[in-house]
Amino acid sequence: MDRLCQLATLGAAAALDGVAAPTDRTRAGVIIGSAFGAHLSNQLFYSRLLAEGAEAASPTAFAYTLASAAAAELSLQLGLAGPTFTLAQGPTAGLAALALASEQIDDGRADWMLVGGADVSSGALVAAMPDDALTEAAVFFVLTRERTDGSLARVAGSGASRRRDGRERAMAQALARAGLAGEGVETVVAPPTTAAEPLWRLTDSALLRSADGDKTPMVIVVDDPRAGSRALCLRPPDA
Repeated sequence: MDRLCQLATLGAAAALDGVAAPTDRTRAGVIIGSAFGAHLSNQLFYSRLLAEGAEAASPTAFAYTLASAAAAELSLQLGLAGPTFTLAQGPTAGLAALALASEQIDDGRADWMLVGGADVSSGALVAAMPDDALTEAAVFFVLTRERTDGSLARVAGSGASRRRDGRERAMAQALARAGLAGEGVETVVAPPTTAAEPLWRLTDSALLRSADGDKTPMVIVVDDPRAGSRALCLRPPDA
């Protein structure tokens, strides 16, 4: 496996620790969001190809140049035959993946979804984006149709906008779909760095709120000048 697949596998293993396996794997899937996809594997593959010629091209290495490789690896490892997607759309991809996984369950296409964000770094990426704090990370969650012990939150609504006032529009959409007004809602703004970053912020907030018994709804939002704004509304699992 390449580095992105390794990172995703470790993140998924942490999320699955202590979680019951799906009873019907045809209704269980995996969705991964990634800001930069398989850029490192592409860099390594084509650098060798240019330096050593076509004879150096490895079919196995080429498979990992596809952004979908990590989701495919996880679905094969876990025997998941349900919806499997990869979203590679910048730092909003993690929240988009979580929203899409929730939609698969809400729309009746799945009962159990493994979903997360994962990104790897490289010298070329850091050089291209010197002002961004890029950190390699993978953050995963398990979404289920039924509430389970240890549930941190439920996805109540999502929104997205590419307009100049995208943050306000995305948040308004997420709140409307959650059946909420803007009052009494905590807002968390994540920096537009990697797909995993907003999921880290979401995890930290959900854990703290769960420990404190805080029932306040939360909206987490990411503003990306290239991909627009994405917002996700979370409510306590029993709300």
